[in-house]
Order: sequence, then C-alpha cells, then structure tokens
Amino acid sequence: MSSKAAKLLAEMDGEDNDAKNVQALIVFHADKKLASPQMKEIERKLVALEKSKQLRVTSMLQPFGNKESEEQLISKDKTTVMAIAEIEQGGRTVAELREQLAKAVQVEGVRTYLTGNEFINEDFAQTSLDGVKKTELLTVLFIITVLVIIFRSPVTPLISLLTVGLTYLVSMATVSHLVEAVDFPFANTTQTFLILVLFGIGTDYNILLFMRFKEELAKRNDVAEAIIATYQTAGKTVFFSGLAVLIGFSMLGFSQFSVYQSGVAVAIGIAFLLLALYTVVPFFMAVMGRAIFWPSRKLDSHGENGLWRKLGHFSVKRPVISIVLVGILAGSWFFHEGRLSFDSLQEVNPNYDSVRGFRIVADQFGPGQTLPTTVVIKNDERLDSPEALAFLDQLHQKLSRLPGVKTVYGPTQPGGEPIDQFYLNDQAKGVENGIGKSTDGLDAISAGLSQASEKMGAATTGDLNQVGKLVDGTKAARDGLNQVQQAMKQIQSGLGQGSAKQPGLAKGLAQLESGLKQISSSNEKLVGEYMKISGGLDQLAAGADGLRQQVAGIKALAAQINQAADKLDSNDPNVQEIKEKANLLLAQAGGVEAGMNQLQGSLSRAAQGLKAANGGLAEIAVAQKQMSYAANQMTQGAKRLASGQAQAVDAVDQIEDGLNAINQGQKRLDQGLGQFAASIKQLQSGLSSSAKGVEKISAGLSEANKYLGQVTGSGATRTFFVPEEARKNKDFQKALDMYMSKDRQSAKWTVALAEDPYGEEAMQVAKSIEETVRATLKHSPYEQAEFGVGGVSSINRDLQGMSAEDFSRTVILMLVGIGLMLIVLFRSFWLSLSVIAALVLAYFSSLAVTEFGFSHLFQYPGLSWTVPFFSFIMIIALGVDYSIFVLMRYKEYGLHRPTIAIKEAMKHTGSVVISAAVILCGTFAAMLPSGVVTLLQIATVVILALILLSAWILPLFIPAVIALAERLAQPKVKKSTVSEPAGIEL
Repeated sequence: MSSKAAKLLAEMDGEDNDAKNVQALIVFHADKKLASPQMKEIERKLVALEKSKQLRVTSMLQPFGNKESEEQLISKDKTTVMAIAEIEQGGRTVAELREQLAKAVQVEGVRTYLTGNEFINEDFAQTSLDGVKKTELLTVLFIITVLVIIFRSPVTPLISLLTVGLTYLVSMATVSHLVEAVDFPFANTTQTFLILVLFGIGTDYNILLFMRFKEELAKRNDVAEAIIATYQTAGKTVFFSGLAVLIGFSMLGFSQFSVYQSGVAVAIGIAFLLLALYTVVPFFMAVMGRAIFWPSRKLDSHGENGLWRKLGHFSVKRPVISIVLVGILAGSWFFHEGRLSFDSLQEVNPNYDSVRGFRIVADQFGPGQTLPTTVVIKNDERLDSPEALAFLDQLHQKLSRLPGVKTVYGPTQPGGEPIDQFYLNDQAKGVENGIGKSTDGLDAISAGLSQASEKMGAATTGDLNQVGKLVDGTKAARDGLNQVQQAMKQIQSGLGQGSAKQPGLAKGLAQLESGLKQISSSNEKLVGEYMKISGGLDQLAAGADGLRQQVAGIKALAAQINQAADKLDSNDPNVQEIKEKANLLLAQAGGVEAGMNQLQGSLSRAAQGLKAANGGLAEIAVAQKQMSYAANQMTQGAKRLASGQAQAVDAVDQIEDGLNAINQGQKRLDQGLGQFAASIKQLQSGLSSSAKGVEKISAGLSEANKYLGQVTGSGATRTFFVPEEARKNKDFQKALDMYMSKDRQSAKWTVALAEDPYGEEAMQVAKSIEETVRATLKHSPYEQAEFGVGGVSSINRDLQGMSAEDFSRTVILMLVGIGLMLIVLFRSFWLSLSVIAALVLAYFSSLAVTEFGFSHLFQYPGLSWTVPFFSFIMIIALGVDYSIFVLMRYKEYGLHRPTIAIKEAMKHTGSVVISAAVILCGTFAAMLPSGVVTLLQIATVVILALILLSAWILPLFIPAVIALAERLAQPKVKKSTVSEPAGIEL
C-alpha cells in the first residue's frame, strides 16, 4: 500500500515513476524564545527556499502567512519553528541534497536540523558503514589471534586470511557489477554479512582442511598423497558444508523484499570461497608442504575433545534422557513474545542531526508530527465539484475520528480545522435568519399590495374620469370655431361691400374677438385636464415600478428558499412543504408580473394619446396667436383688412386642423384609458389575491423556519458545501493546490498521528486508515478510484506483512532444500530430519533468550524486524556445517556399528566443531561495537545458537538419535554377521 501511495504521489506531482521527491523536515530551534528578527530571518529563508531553482522545492508547508499553519508549526513556547518541504531529488544523492539544503536554511544564532525518513535512512546507512569498518578490523584481528593459537604458526593464518580476503574482494566486485548491470539487490547489511560469513566459515573450512592435512602428513611422508587424502575426506565435508550454505542463502532469491533478496550476495561469495578453497589452498599446501605449519614441527593429529567425548558416551548410553535434556531448551520459547521493532532511529547514531531534529519535533509538537502518514486517492474525474468536495470532507472527518489520529490536513481543511462557513448547518442558519427576515418583508409586501390595490381603485375613479370633461371642452372649442367661421363670413361680406358698410365689419370683428376668447378659455381647460391625467399616469407608473421591485424580491426570495431546501433531506415532508410553498410564491409572483406587463402596455398607449392631444393643443395655441394678431390689424385700419383677413382665414384652417388632431388624440386616449381601466381592475384583483397569498406563504415560512432551527441544531446538516463563487476564489484554489493535483483528479491528506510513527500502535493506526479509506470508497460513487497510504508507519506495516510472508516462504524453501541435500548425502530421512530439528531448536531457543534480554533487561521495544529472518538464515546455513562435519566423519567409520562410529566421530570432530564455533562466535562478536542495534541483536542470537549447538545440542542429540535408531533396529543387527554400513535406515 505504501508503494502504491508513492506511485500515486509521483503522478500527482507530475513526475514519472522513476522520479523521486525527498520530504524534508526543517527544524529551527533555540534554547529560549526566538526573537522577532530571528523569526523574520527564518521567514525570509523559507520564502527564498521555496523560490530556489537550485533546490527545486515542489511544495512547502510553512508557518508564516497562515494563522492555522502558525499554530501547527510554531511551538507554544516559541523556541521551535518547523517547515515541511517536498524537494525534487533529481540526480543528486540524499547527502548532496542535504548539504545544499543545510546551506540554504542556515540562520545565525539559531540551530537548524534537517530530519525526515530519507535523512534518517541516510544516517542509518552511514552508521552501518562505520560499523562495517569496525567489524572488518576486529574480525581480522580476532581470526589471526585464534589461528595462531590453534596452529601455533604465523604462516597458516596468513594463508587462510589471504584465501578468504581474496574471495571477499572478488565477491564484492562481482556484486557491485551486478548491481550496476542488472539492478542486483543490495542493502546496508549486504557488505557486513559478506564479511561475517566469508571470514567466519571460510576460516572454519580452512581450519578443517589444515587440521586434516596436518593429520595426513603425520601418516605419510608424501605431500601430494596427503593433499589428496585431505580432499577425499575433509574436502568432501567442506564441499557439502559449503553447498548447504550456498543452498540456504540462494533461497533468499525467492523473497519479495529487496533487503532479504540482497542476501543472495552471500551465496555468490560462498561459490567463490569454494573455488578458492579448491584452488588457492591446495596450491599453498603443495608449494609449502610441512613449512605451512612453521615453526611447529609436531605433525600429529589434533587431540580429542574431552567435552564431546563425555557427552557422546552419555548420549549413546542414555539416548532418551539426552533427548529430554535437549528438549528442555524448548521451554525457553515460552519467554518469546514476538515483539518486533521498526524504529530506525534506534539504529542511528544519536549524535546525527536527523535524530536530534526528530527528538526536538517529538518533544515540541508530538512524535506523530515528525513523520506523518499520507493518504492519496486518484479518480478518473475531477474532485473539485461540490459533490466531490463533500465526499472528500466526509472522508476527512472519518479519518479525524480514528483512534490514534491527532490532526488531518487536506483539501477541505488545509489548516487541520473545519471551516464552519463551508458547512450546510452554518449556511442553513443563515437561511433560517433570512427566512425570519423574509416573513417580516412578506408582511410588509402584503400591506403594500393592499395599499396599492386601494390606490388603483382611487386612480380609476379619480383623475382618469376627467376624460369626459375633455370631450365637453373640445365640443365647446368646436362651437367657438363655428362662431368664428360665421364672423369671418360676415367680414368677408363686409369687405366685399366696401367702406360703405363699415358697421358690418365692426360687428364681425366683435364676434371674432368673442369667439377667440371662447377658444382660449376652452383651450386652457383642456390643458388643465390633460395635466391632471398626466399626473395620474405618473403616479401609476411610479407605483408600477415599486410593485415590479417587490415582485422581483419575492421571486428571488422564493428561489433562495428552494435552493436551501434542495440541500436538505428531500424525503422529509417538512422540506417538501417548504418547496411547495416556495413554488406557490413563485407562481403568484409570476401572475402579478404578468399584470404589471399588461399595465405597462396600457400606460404606454395612454401616453401616446396624451402626446397626440398635446400636439393638437400646441397647434391651436399657435393659430390663436395668429388670429389675435390679425384681429388687431383689422381694427387698426381698413387698409390692412385684406391682409389680416387672409391671415385670419389661414388661421381658421390651422385651428380646424388642430381640433381634428385633438379629436383623434382624444379617441386614442379614450380607447387606451378604457383598456387601462380594465387592466387596472384586473391588477387590483390580482394584487388583492397576491396579498392574501403572501400572508399564507409568510405563515408557512414561519413554520419552515422553526423546522430549520431544529435541523441546524441537530447537526444533521453537517455537510461540506462551497458556493461557486468561493470555489473560484484564489485563496481557496491555493489551498487546493497544496493537496490536489493540477488536473484536480488526485487528492491527498497529511495525517499526523498521536503515536510514535515507528511504534506498533502507529502501524495499527495505519491499518485502520487503510481500512477506512477502502470502506468509504466502496460505498461511494468513487468506488473505482485508486488509493494508497504512505508514510513511515504505513511502510513499516507493509514491511511487517511482507517480511512475515517472505520469512514463511524462505523457511520452507531453505529447510526443504537443505533437508533434501542431507537425505541425499546421508541416505537417511530420520537422521536428516534430526539435524534440521536440532538447528530449529537452537534458533528458537536463542531467539527467545535474546528477545527477553533486550526487551526486559535493556528496555528495547523488541527485536529489530529483520533479526528473526537473518538470524534464522545464519543459524540454519552455518549450523548445518557442524552437523555435516560430525556426520561426514561418522560415515568414515561405516564398517563399525553406528554407536561406535558416532563415538569415534565425536572424539575426532569435537575440537574442530568447537574451534569453528569459537571462530564464528568471535566473528559475529565483532559486530557488537558497531553501534547498529540490528547487527548487535543478530550477533547475539547467532552466538547463543552456536554455543548451544556446539556445547549441548549436537553432542547430546545426534548421538542419542543414532543410538535410539540402533536399538530399534537391534533384531536386524543380531541376524547380521557384518557391521552396519554407514547411515541409519529405519
């Protein structure tokens, strides 16, 4: 799951699968509160780091500029500031990247630490390399000392070291080439194990060969014959022993975990070791002969080992008791608790900055803040829609509620805390308040509609009824015009009769003046009535605009109510009632709006009629002025009468045209006002109905408001919802950029645990996180989305599962492989099974004792997680050598009875086995000062197992099994006159 997370995160950052980011925790720390200038300098360094093209920071979480981040990344006592940066590694090593980063964030007067999983692993590797250097030196010194003591010669140890050293160099060169050429698995422990195994068993094999060569030289004078005899006996033992080790370490190639697979390098080393033992060693034997043991001249065989001789005799004589005594060791397994530690920090030198930084962050912010767990999902569609964001927040809340989780940072809660205004219950409270205000507004609207209806009634019976008076005024104007026409005829007649008839002219002029006055009076009345109509129409237009605004407000309110109701439970009858009343409000508002549109049309037509009438009145006024002017002219003199008469005649024509225009305008006005009156009555009726409907809606909204208050108070609407305007906001998009991919199809969460990220509890939390994400996705529209859980805790959990699976597989393959070889070699199933049982017993006993000692005496959380695996490999692969040493010698006495043969074999191999065990124990003991807890624990398990094998299990168990088998086969022995052949057949 952690590897899946790493892949998804790489894709999320726009990288290919081979690219890698390094997560760095930058820790600024001082013994006392950081001063303001120091804080500003830290901020400046972090801003510059984020923009640095050389370091290539892909993302950064830092405390400045964000209050929520400040609370999370600055300690309460203000002595520590932390920033988390994702940095593209590129072609740089972790060491090179760390060096560049350290220079970039250095602040004067403030201690700066760089920590994080990659930096801790890098320091662990360096600690391991330092341990290897110590191991190499101590191993060589120890082996030289032991060989000098055994052979009492400086030559033999040099030849042995030369052979093993040459093998080691060739093996490391070969493995290095394989790593570069075919990506051969290599781990920090590979070099250490090569040194231990090659120098350990290589020295053992050399001891066996040289001791046998010394024994053969004492029997015969010919060096060549002694070499041949040595390799015919001890050479076979070395070959099959080496083959068993080769098979054991080769089985690691079937592991899935690369750290375990790296053990195959030891198998390569064993192959080169066997080649050297069969070429280099015989070469020195042939060239140097007896001088190989200089200055010692005593060439007798090595002496008998008293311990093995006594234990062998006892086990042959008391096989059942011996097996019981050996079986007592199995009781140590009751002390085994199976506690494994995945804490890499205990493997690292505590003086490294990565460890110091980790400890500071753990003390100031909690251990889970240092190495958080990361959750990442990838979907085929965008995850920034309202529905998707609501789902992401739902998952966020589920993760936050898990036991062992301290804080979760994600797309919907970038600061680790919910943003209240983005939740429906908070928004519903706003709707609740809005509905309360809306009911008040609706009451006001209802009252306004009622008042508008009354004013409409008054408007239709008041000024608009003055149209009849306009008609009467126009009729009076026409009568006056007729009089003018008659007067004009008389004037025309008087002009025709000449000056003799001057009295007729005067009378006509008097009538003309009287008619003009009547026209002027009628015209003034018409203008007054038009002004009243125009004022009424203006009032109606203003009222119509106000009503239109109120209708628009009603429609907006109804839409808002509908939108809020859509976010609530659609199956709730109260919600359905709210939506029905809102739709009713929309329908009635639409009816009012239609009436308003009809009213607007009527007002437009009335305005057109008034415009036409006003045009006619203007023409009349112009004509009247002309007539008055003409009459004055006629009174001044007869000479001007002709000219004035002509003008008067023209003016009468213009007046007649004006009256006709007025007549047409009055007809239009009369028609428009008739339609307007009908519309006003419809509008008045609609407004009355709307007022009653608004009253009902107001009552319904009051009930809905009570329901919303109950819902928001219950927390049932705790659903994430970001309005479109807020989603497009730059700040919100910036938060999404931190936790989502550019295409918005991937999202991630940073989960800070309340537990130590290396602890067993944190691994269980990582398991809960994985199960929660899987279950949440399964029951959502995003079931097909990919997801992964990363971070140290998740990685360690994956390691735990993978190592357990690899351990089971490797145990079976290794035991089967070595068991088959033993069956082929010794032709006995039960004897081979006994050897395997002895090795397994030694392993479990030593593992239980080591775990108990480290857990209870040295207060470690448990054995390092690789200890059981590598300890098993070492004990089985190396321990089987001792069994082969004994049983190959046992086969040499095949003509004797099995019990006699095994006693002779015990006497002659006891010293070799114990010497070999001492060599291996000393070799593994060289790891104790390395400072690496894993190596120290492996060394302890292997040393204890080798001591148990060489001093207790093998000398008691193997002879007892052979003796017991002989007793069971006693009838066959009695019938036979020949000694039992080698091997035990049951």
